[in-house]
Amino acid sequence: MTPRRARVYASVFVVFVGSVAANVLLLQPRALPHGEQSSSGAPTRLAAAASAKAPAGPDREASPATIRAIQRELKAAGYYEGPSDGLANLSTHAAIMAYESDQQLELTGLPSDALLKMLILGTGRARVAGENRSAAVRGTPAEQLTRLVQQQLIAHGYSISAVDGRLGDDTRRAIAAFEADQRLKPSGRISAPLLAKLQGSAPTGRVASGR
Repeated sequence: MTPRRARVYASVFVVFVGSVAANVLLLQPRALPHGEQSSSGAPTRLAAAASAKAPAGPDREASPATIRAIQRELKAAGYYEGPSDGLANLSTHAAIMAYESDQQLELTGLPSDALLKMLILGTGRARVAGENRSAAVRGTPAEQLTRLVQQQLIAHGYSISAVDGRLGDDTRRAIAAFEADQRLKPSGRISAPLLAKLQGSAPTGRVASGR
């Protein structure tokens, strides 16, 4: 083989290898820029929820990103009127308890990745038939908030048998009576509007009929 022919073969080989490499690179899948949608319409709210998973464990509080998403979903559903700031304040816990009550779930008041998925998908777990409603409160946020509501109802003159963190029939009746007196729709459950009214109104120290 002459030197000239060797140079020609070498040039052809370089061009061939470069062409193959370019095709391989072009065929590789490319990540979409942050926030850009794919042809299937992603990212969706559910995809955003999956990217903001809560720490492991049923009683662990969610990350700020998950709490912000939960607050936005609760606000859209009419349970929450506060800021979507990623802080699990009393109003957020109360809004979660109202949603859990309406969905016949155990009352935890706890923001979690599972709760966010339920809010987005509109699914809940029905309470077992015959389960005691007063025993359905589970978890520190719900118990502490229930005690706070019981204490404030008593301070406003509403009769409750015990400040025990359980949402029993007497507590539900007192809540419903307070809601009626405050021109709220009687529900007998803990909610963000109930909490706001309790914290915003001065205790009367008197017991009215039906309390």
